[in-house]
Amino acid sequence: MGGTAALLAIGLAAGQALAVPAGQTWVNAYQMGTIVASITASDGAFFGVYCAADQPERAAYLTFETPALPRPADEVIEVRVIVGADSFAFAFEDGGYYFQPMGEDETAGFAALVKTLRASADENFRVGVADRGVSETFPLAGAATALSDGEGTIADACLR
Repeated sequence: MGGTAALLAIGLAAGQALAVPAGQTWVNAYQMGTIVASITASDGAFFGVYCAADQPERAAYLTFETPALPRPADEVIEVRVIVGADSFAFAFEDGGYYFQPMGEDETAGFAALVKTLRASADENFRVGVADRGVSETFPLAGAATALSDGEGTIADACLR
């Protein structure tokens, strides 16, 4: 592991608090049968949770985009989401643009991440690609509201 990647991995694992510019908050929107909860950083980095519950075929997925990560087509990359002491790894497809859970383990990981983001009392969470030396910090302000759907999360309707 190179120096930058090693530092990123250590930083991701250690859960270091990083400052996030004020004014960034989660939003929730409904678009064409899909609920979207997302956050966009001032540098253009984007993290989103999607739930297409009102579509003929239900689907859930995550997206992560950052100007710091050029994406070769058709590559699968490991994206790690760190929320407090919890770490979630996902194999993002299509050069890293999205993750769609398939099977019980991936679905359980997706659901656990959404619940953890919703319940976290931390100020920030991080999303990174350790082998590329890329890490983005996003605030959790508004995440609980954006990720909620009644008593559960927006992912619950997609994962039934």
